[in-house]
Amino acid sequence: MQESFNRSHSSLRSAIERSFGILKKRWKILTRMPKYSEETQHDIIIAAFALHNYIRKNDKEDMVFTTFEQHPDYMGCDELRDVRGSVTNNEGTSSGTSNEMKKIRNDIATLIWNARRR
Repeated sequence: MQESFNRSHSSLRSAIERSFGILKKRWKILTRMPKYSEETQHDIIIAAFALHNYIRKNDKEDMVFTTFEQHPDYMGCDELRDVRGSVTNNEGTSSGTSNEMKKIRNDIATLIWNARRR
């Protein structure tokens, strides 16, 4: 069950890192987010994804997309850190993980396990 969760989590994390890598390549503001409020930073990210999707849909020959399609294994150079900035230990859990988060992970792992068994 935990292995299924880890595989799904890893796949999702890779997709997220790739998405942000592509966005950071196009919009430099995302590389070093200025000291805006959390709400403004959220709005900037949403706007970047909206523009990304618009360009993707309407410009089939976009140079950035063409480049990334030619390198499908591209991963952004910035790794995602734990929200608290905690270091991850050998078991894959961060030192600042709460019991509530462990329960959420276990619930998700159970759902993934049950879905794959059907």
